[in-house]
Amino acid sequence: MSHAGTPHRGNIAEYVREITFVNALCQVQTVSDPNLLRSASGAFGAFGVIVSMVFRLEKFSYVTLRPRQQSCLTIVPPLDDSYVPMSMMESYRKIGQGEMKKALEVFEKEAIECYNRTIYWFPFEEMGWVNGFYLDGKDSQWSPMERTKWDIGPQLQAEIDKAADEHRWKDTCTVLSNKFQEVRQEVDGIKVVSLPEALQNPWVHPHVPVTDLSIGIPIEFNETTGKFDFTIVRKAFWDMINIAHKHEEEGACNHVVHLRLVGESNNTTLAPHRGNKLTCVLDTHSIVVKNRR
Repeated sequence: MSHAGTPHRGNIAEYVREITFVNALCQVQTVSDPNLLRSASGAFGAFGVIVSMVFRLEKFSYVTLRPRQQSCLTIVPPLDDSYVPMSMMESYRKIGQGEMKKALEVFEKEAIECYNRTIYWFPFEEMGWVNGFYLDGKDSQWSPMERTKWDIGPQLQAEIDKAADEHRWKDTCTVLSNKFQEVRQEVDGIKVVSLPEALQNPWVHPHVPVTDLSIGIPIEFNETTGKFDFTIVRKAFWDMINIAHKHEEEGACNHVVHLRLVGESNNTTLAPHRGNKLTCVLDTHSIVVKNRR
């Protein structure tokens, strides 16, 4: 229900204008009444077997992707040193208060101003990736995405399985990170992409089988200051990193942490983030490793 969601939109279910399904009485039923669509469009198939849907589409547009790699310590600034793993403590102590304050300002500003922003952390890496999409792209600058660069799933899975066969559990965690860095260098740089590509994010990580755990966290809005409080986002992000480091030696946490923000979705009854002005969605993509319990 958070798919195709950004801080400036809810979710794709809100674009449904008609839905046809076979209900529990084996009857074909079509719903187009806006009040009924609130439930039917986001019911996860609970009303029956979906046959067809009609969507209202927005005008096709383009966005600018501005990706960057930087330290996770400044992408999502931790609240204090108690959230920083020992392996990153030396780097953390080198960051001055002024630099950390500026990093927090950038983090909060991009959270609101970016049409869509995704943040990635790979196991045991200090460096992370930020994909920021801005609504200033022009069609004359657009060129199709070279997806072939990312068709490395089988090769990557073979490397992961080999590490597992040799009981190199930690290596099953770092294979994805290393390959991501290698491929990412080839497609790095500012580029203009179509809006559907920006929502789909086809290049954010190589295509390999994963299990996905998605957590939605409401972000409080301070009516007095007129600003969102991102404290809980920073806590959750660094809690996930610390869990991975706690189990570093056995390689038990081989997940990729993916952080994004989704706007309010009040027109979909069953939307998990319904009623929230802004929701932080934290995904952990755990790599499928054979011979592991």
